[in-house]
Amino acid sequence: MSTKEIELTHITWDDYKFVVGELAVDISSSTRQYRCIYGILRGGLIPAVMLSHILGIPVITDVSFPNKDVLIVDDIAHTGNTIEYYRHWDEVMDIATVYARESCRYQPNFCGEMIHDDIWRVFPYEIVSKELKCARADGKKV
Repeated sequence: MSTKEIELTHITWDDYKFVVGELAVDISSSTRQYRCIYGILRGGLIPAVMLSHILGIPVITDVSFPNKDVLIVDDIAHTGNTIEYYRHWDEVMDIATVYARESCRYQPNFCGEMIHDDIWRVFPYEIVSKELKCARADGKKV
């Protein structure tokens, strides 16, 4: 049985910081004012903290209360499942992603860069093997 190899591209910290900066410009150009930022675990934490520093908006760790002044942040909108979950949870919250696939069925309110291909992005804070599985500290694969 043959499996199709997934094409990867590794994003550098410099490229990532640039796209997060572009995302911050879009957010700050909006008429919406946000009281806080929530980073979706795991991929949204780093860009949420970066945006917090750039925009001067505090990060919160609990978004269990509906609040239209919360900006929800994730690293990528791939299929749209995460955005769909948060939109069903509270339709008034805005969502920002560093990257979004053009084919994603639910698009974020803000996006740093649109992706027009099927290449898998490896973020600078990710550790992945050729099979896209993280290695544990003891060397065993997850």
